[in-house]
Amino acid sequence: MLGIRYQGAGAQGKSIDEATGGVVRVKKHGSLTINTGTGGSTAIEAGHLDVQDGANVTINSKQDTHLGHAGDHWGPIMLGYADGDNNAEARIGKGANLTIKRTSSEASAPMISFGGGMANNGKTFRVEVNGGTLDLQDSAKDVATWQKSWVTNAPRAGMITMWGTGGNDTIEFNNPEYINLQRKNANQAGSMFRMEGSQNHFYINDPSTDYYQKYGNTAATVPVFKMPIIRVDADHPNELVDPSAYSRQINFVVKYDGAGELTPKDNVQTIDFKRTVTASPITGKIIEAGKYTTPWQSDQESFSDVVVPVVPGYHADKKMINGIKGVDSIEKTVNYAPNGRIIPVDPDNKELKDVKQPIYKTSATDATQVESGILLPKVKGYNCDLVTITPEDPGKDTKVTYKPIKKDDILVIKVGKNKATDTEAVKALEKPAEEAPAKIAEEKKNLLQLSQLKNLKKSNLLLQQLNQHLNLLKSQLFQNLRWLKLQKILKLKLKKQ
Repeated sequence: MLGIRYQGAGAQGKSIDEATGGVVRVKKHGSLTINTGTGGSTAIEAGHLDVQDGANVTINSKQDTHLGHAGDHWGPIMLGYADGDNNAEARIGKGANLTIKRTSSEASAPMISFGGGMANNGKTFRVEVNGGTLDLQDSAKDVATWQKSWVTNAPRAGMITMWGTGGNDTIEFNNPEYINLQRKNANQAGSMFRMEGSQNHFYINDPSTDYYQKYGNTAATVPVFKMPIIRVDADHPNELVDPSAYSRQINFVVKYDGAGELTPKDNVQTIDFKRTVTASPITGKIIEAGKYTTPWQSDQESFSDVVVPVVPGYHADKKMINGIKGVDSIEKTVNYAPNGRIIPVDPDNKELKDVKQPIYKTSATDATQVESGILLPKVKGYNCDLVTITPEDPGKDTKVTYKPIKKDDILVIKVGKNKATDTEAVKALEKPAEEAPAKIAEEKKNLLQLSQLKNLKKSNLLLQQLNQHLNLLKSQLFQNLRWLKLQKILKLKLKKQ
């Protein structure tokens, strides 16, 4: 059975818009329904099928394996079969619909078939859906398998087949409203499209948009697939593309730990990065290295350096965290530890009880160091040969030896009626009094030398030596002055008696 058939030259090789014959044209908002029976029944055989905007074509077919003279080339729709039909096209306009449903249990022909059984050299076959619907539903099982296939149950024909190895085949979906190619028989394997031409092209795109080539080459068995692409970024968002694909905020966080309640708060820097991506407007999938894709960019090239805060009584393991350049968030940690102490001990290295143990003072300019030249505490009843110290390790305690003050170092003078004893005491003081001026002159000389030494470049070791020498000089001078004072007091009291 044939529903609509053109005999003779058909479209005579003219395009779908130029041809005056051989075209089944369903005009705008028109409707065509064809119901066919079993056997080799074909609904439309022509050069072109033109379903214009808003029109509807519905074919209900019971076609089976009892085919007519064209064998498995004889489908429900058959285009470009005649020798003169060098151009064959099925075109579906905006809002238009072409639906074919085959309900038979067995069939070997395509739903839409292009060309005859020869090579079809020079013929051009085309399916174009421009904003309309193409709905093909096939319930039949194809009993004619393709002998060249490595799949034993693969049919020779696709649901849309363009026969002939010498043709130029194109399938193009331009922003279609709905595409459904469905094999409803669960036991039927097979392809949706079979394009045998020397040049094969498959496009899914809107004419107003760009597209990219997914894969393919010029081989007859490998079609070229192309899909639409769009630019997506902060200025051109798309609901299918996650904003994180083109806009991100990264943080440089410096955390501090170990100083208890004095621990500084986190130092957080933020940089905004943006880029443009190439994506599919249909699925939202990002196309890597696409036409519009750009690297991540930011107004700020890198994070700023972070100077580690000074915490009293603690030293840090880092003085500074250098700013880093990157596109991912970064986190660094600075650890604080307690500073060491000055531990006064006796000559037997035992800690002195009930005395202060000062904590090292952290450097004001370097959180990893403590101050040098730390003044030693005074301890009642004890003397120390040192005045200051410089710790070698900011976290390690430093023991400092203190010596007890001897009783022999204290002069006790008893004043009473025993003049003989008093006279002896005066005599004992006369010699030191005579020697005092010479000793004072010597001490002044030493103090002058000390003043000159202080003008030299100071180092921690030199400073300690100078302090020790100064203490010694002060002690000697104090002794001489004390002798002179005692001598005067004693003479005065003796005169009064």
